[in-house]
Amino acid sequence: MICLKCEKNKFIEKKVKIEQEFREKKFIIISEAMVCLNCGQEFLNDEQANVLRKKTVDQYRLLNGLLTSVQIKSYRDNLKMSQATFADYLGVGVASVKRWETYFVQDKSQDDLLRIKCDPDFADINALEVRWALDQPDEYNGYKKFDIDVFRNVLIRILEVAPSPLFFFKAIFYIDFVHFKNFGKGITGMKYACLQYGPIPKDYEKLIKYAQVKGWVSKLSTHDLKANLNFDEKFFSTDEMTTIDSIYDIAKKKGRKFLFNRSHEEAAFKSCHFLDVLNYKDSKKIKLL
Repeated sequence: MICLKCEKNKFIEKKVKIEQEFREKKFIIISEAMVCLNCGQEFLNDEQANVLRKKTVDQYRLLNGLLTSVQIKSYRDNLKMSQATFADYLGVGVASVKRWETYFVQDKSQDDLLRIKCDPDFADINALEVRWALDQPDEYNGYKKFDIDVFRNVLIRILEVAPSPLFFFKAIFYIDFVHFKNFGKGITGMKYACLQYGPIPKDYEKLIKYAQVKGWVSKLSTHDLKANLNFDEKFFSTDEMTTIDSIYDIAKKKGRKFLFNRSHEEAAFKSCHFLDVLNYKDSKKIKLL
């Protein structure tokens, strides 16, 4: 190799900063290059050029919330599949897999397909969102379609006084059932099941994971969570805020264990069988207030 600037032939391979542009976005990429020992001019051989191209595309993917080529290949490796087998598993052509693992940027729908088929947590999130979308108001969700914005903010509020899932789901249960008792409609649209821990959402573990993956909450300790967002009152009516504040105050003054123990005594819970979904109409028997 001869330096095109000074015509010397001694080079060293080192990492350098290279400005790249892809789809009208500019990036500074750190990648390997050959550097002339005499004048410092940087050159790329074919292998280095391919690596730089891949890094540039992956940087674009990261900034746009898409899986990188490394992550896609990692999915395939974890499944112990060849590119052809992986393509069959995804229902796409093998050429697509080969492109995604190099320089071709997948679109959002293709990215979702990869995550749903390869990431159990993402698949659970997708299943939850599909069920919420299909759910219709009835007596088992308080005649209200599940509202993710409302649930997020109720959770954020209650975490202040009941940071453990064992307790905050009881507080949210009371928020929904007390409000239904007083106004004939729940607040979150949540369905509650009869489980050994009391009246809590049947998919409570998936809901916790959903909140963590979405960045709403993070672990405070082994059993407790903390909110990463601020509570927003705009999602609630005056009556709903009154109900939320009343349960919040009870949890704060009497302790989170009070709600846990009392929820096991409620007729709505005691009258149902294991795994049954609680009927909001039984809220008329709520003894908390």
